[in-house]
Amino acid sequence: MGWRKFCSAASHPYGKQYKVAFRKSVFPSQIPYLINGDPKGSPQEAAQNILDQIFLSPAIPTNYNLTTSTQPPDPPFSPQEISAVIKHLPSGKAPAIDGIENLLIKIIHKRFDNIFPILFNKCLHLSCFPDSLKIGNIISFQKGGKDQRLASSYRPISLLPTIGKVLEKLMTQRLTYHLESTNSLNDRQHGFREGKSVDTAINELLSKIQTARRDSKHVLVLSIGIKGAFHNLQHRAILKSLDASACPVNINRLFHSLLQNRKVTLLTPQGRATKD
Repeated sequence: MGWRKFCSAASHPYGKQYKVAFRKSVFPSQIPYLINGDPKGSPQEAAQNILDQIFLSPAIPTNYNLTTSTQPPDPPFSPQEISAVIKHLPSGKAPAIDGIENLLIKIIHKRFDNIFPILFNKCLHLSCFPDSLKIGNIISFQKGGKDQRLASSYRPISLLPTIGKVLEKLMTQRLTYHLESTNSLNDRQHGFREGKSVDTAINELLSKIQTARRDSKHVLVLSIGIKGAFHNLQHRAILKSLDASACPVNINRLFHSLLQNRKVTLLTPQGRATKD
């Protein structure tokens, strides 16, 4: 009866029932003993090898002096801002190293609605993003058809504490508002823009191709893929651009704190492997 009720309650053609029936389940990979063809070592050493190869050490130290920006600070995060971000946290996501699920965050905020405003605004006031919220718990998935002995055969997913992700979202919203209101973003940027996406980028490309064909012109498209682009971004370059944006000083300093002392960790039966 329960299964029949579940199936008959479908209100969306691609909702829960569709996903149960057709979605292919993918589970995290176990860390093999053999890494790069070397039969020696333990699962913990293999995990450390994976972290060392995927997350390269920055060429420039990640501890910086706080900006000397003279821009006025932003006002504190409002209860409405915080509630809106927490409300839209997706359900059913795996927790990070702290074991706190999104649902628990929602329940706590509903019952004690002053806890998170006090916490996040204290972080903003002190320009401090707590180190405990910057530890990424790595879950690895083996790429289809790839040699499981090679570190490059694994796709890492970093699970970060939800409390930290809420604070990041609040910071990002403030920064985005500043950049949009000062026309600091290039009109050709489609990624990470409200109202723009890969679809709008493709439509713009197709429009240019159609215009060129109508005028009997040739079109040359150059596509560049950067391996490990997000993993290997230079933090100093990010902060230099942030300083140049003249964003509010407290938001600027909080981003400086966010990018310092970050760690990733990968759990094995013998313990955790960690990479700064």
